[in-house]
Amino acid sequence: MVTGFVAPISGLKELAILLGNCAHESAKFTITTEIGCRNNPSACPYGWFYGRGYLQLSWEQNYLAAAKALGNPQIYSNPDIVAYDETVNWSTVQWFWQTIVQPQLRSRGMSLASSVYAINGKLECKSQGGGGIAPQRLSMTQCFEAQLGVEIDTTDWC
Repeated sequence: MVTGFVAPISGLKELAILLGNCAHESAKFTITTEIGCRNNPSACPYGWFYGRGYLQLSWEQNYLAAAKALGNPQIYSNPDIVAYDETVNWSTVQWFWQTIVQPQLRSRGMSLASSVYAINGKLECKSQGGGGIAPQRLSMTQCFEAQLGVEIDTTDWC
């Protein structure tokens, strides 16, 4: 399942946060393209570079940066590869987690809110004008938290 994923994870708390976010963004690992965008990219604010993969990689600059960092130009030239190639999918999860999320976990603290700030700040973070962490994201993270036997900060403020 995790072919291509080699990001260093600090421990079980971070793993629960990662898996909870991936499960939420991908409807429990069943959807790898952003709902509402696949059939109508013009309806999305990021056009053709809509969310794909288990963390829903979005925005042209993220596709370009991931393609360069991972040495795979197809990530930018053919973004669907992120959704349909399992190894590329996990590789972009790794890139996004290490590049975008982990710095927030280090600077803001090991919490669900810190990860959400990095992933969906303006949509879910009250400090950014969002409505709060999505209840499904919280429940999926709590599920992994219970399975891994850890307790993480699930405060709703980010």
